[in-house]
Amino acid sequence: MSCNFVCIGEKETHGALLIDPGGHPEVILREVTTRGLYPTMILHTLTRFDHVRGTRMVSDETADVVGLCGEDKHGDPIILPKTGKTIGRVIHTPGHTPGSCCFYFYNGDEPALCTGDAFFRRYIGRTDVLLADLPQLKLSILKRMYTLPPATAVIPGHGDLTTIEEEREGNLFVRHYTMEEEMLKEAPSSGARETGGHRESKGRALREALRKKRGGGGNGGSSGGATGLGSGGTSAVALRGGVGKHDPAGITPDDIAHSEDASEASPIVKAFQTVSGFLRKVRPVVEALRV
Repeated sequence: MSCNFVCIGEKETHGALLIDPGGHPEVILREVTTRGLYPTMILHTLTRFDHVRGTRMVSDETADVVGLCGEDKHGDPIILPKTGKTIGRVIHTPGHTPGSCCFYFYNGDEPALCTGDAFFRRYIGRTDVLLADLPQLKLSILKRMYTLPPATAVIPGHGDLTTIEEEREGNLFVRHYTMEEEMLKEAPSSGARETGGHRESKGRALREALRKKRGGGGNGGSSGGATGLGSGGTSAVALRGGVGKHDPAGITPDDIAHSEDASEASPIVKAFQTVSGFLRKVRPVVEALRV
């Protein structure tokens, strides 16, 4: 197994920053040296074996700095060791693993984001592995990736490249619109004709539930980017968060995992609540095993 690796060269010094030299280190070194570069710095988005397997051999070839991921790295600048130039920053994106990080590069013609195993083209990182957390991963994507410029190139740890804009629109695992919008879309409008009274009643109930969660009705939400979810805590209808006027800032995994009105939730929300409840029960056991 191996992963995508990234090489960023310094014109002035011919040094190279490498990201996730996971497999076939001899191939990596050949690709770097044939371009007149030599490794000076190595960064890792996560420490799974397929992302670090080639690090020792590559770092032996004069790499001065080997950086690991982790929560304490969030916001740190990425500085080229030879020139001292800042070319990006570290973004902590937990979910696939607790310490997963992305590297955002903005000092160039086009911004780019190296996402490791947290985010892929039309997919997201696995959350069926030890210490993974699906709600946390979705929040990482919504709050720390989807808020980047739309034209940002996404370089995942495996598979094809994409952009933030493409994934906002096409990634079915984490959409940029809110679940409120999805529920309203499913519910018929007040003027719609329905063949059965049950569906019309359900639509009215959904709309009324959303108005309550927004804080009392009206047109739903205040201006200036408010979520419009009321002051009594965020419910599961905010699961998919959003960008722009549906800014998900402040939402926590616990907010996502709970719903005050489970009986009024859609089947999607109910299924999510069931999975989240199971994860909350097993988490203390996993944490105990870590200790």
